[in-house]
Amino acid sequence: MFVSARRMLACGGFWQFTAFLYRNFPAENPPTKTVAPAPTVDKEERARQRVALFRSLFRGREDVYARRWENADGRHGYMPAVVKDWKAINKSRPEDRNKVDQKTRKFLPLTDAVIEDHLLWPSTQVGGLLAMLPSVDPVAAPESFRRSLIAYLDQVTGGNVLALAQHIRCSHSVLQDWLDGLRVPRLENLLRTCRFLNFPAAGLFAPSGPTSAHIVAAKEAFARTGNRAVLPYRNASVLREALLAALDESAPRTLSEIARSLGYTNTDRLYQADRWWRKPE
Repeated sequence: MFVSARRMLACGGFWQFTAFLYRNFPAENPPTKTVAPAPTVDKEERARQRVALFRSLFRGREDVYARRWENADGRHGYMPAVVKDWKAINKSRPEDRNKVDQKTRKFLPLTDAVIEDHLLWPSTQVGGLLAMLPSVDPVAAPESFRRSLIAYLDQVTGGNVLALAQHIRCSHSVLQDWLDGLRVPRLENLLRTCRFLNFPAAGLFAPSGPTSAHIVAAKEAFARTGNRAVLPYRNASVLREALLAALDESAPRTLSEIARSLGYTNTDRLYQADRWWRKPE
């Protein structure tokens, strides 16, 4: 052994000699140090720490917070998070609706639950999608998404594509392409859809379709908007038939009354459906 070691040094094989020493003369095992386990922190305590860190970094009003909005044409911005009395707004005259809106709206305060939801919701949804990837069939996933979206359309809006598009802040043509299977949404559009309908993103790709609990959650999220911008979907021929039928009534109704009976808050859709009528200036 020692002869081979002298030969290594004589030949200048320093690294070979070092490896030889490590192989034949291992060092004594150092004494192990016992490390005390870190104290376990429950889920609620971690949530409180996250919220406390967020509040220490960002300061602002506590009685109201901002909420992001986005239109179908790509415009976006921020507005105060409020609960509006849409019944009072829709019952008022068009020229008084802004005043009624300002008098009846209620600002939502910035609570710990709002901050926790803001911090965790996107990461939770993306984490659910990543965890689902190993078991997803890439060929069947688009069809599962399409069937799930059709199920939400039928159960939440009664098949009204325009109503669902307005609710999830998506253009009617893009949503129709999703329903027809011509394309699938990008990640930000997928998360926005799930956000407005309050169901997990991974559930859209489940082969079994949405669960009853997810349908109920989507209906509740849709109801909370108060049907703000949702108009009943009727084509022009149906509206013209309703106008002609109103002419044969014994007690003629005004166009505003006909519009309200059809579910509209104004007469714009009636004038668009029948160009023969000229809207007064």
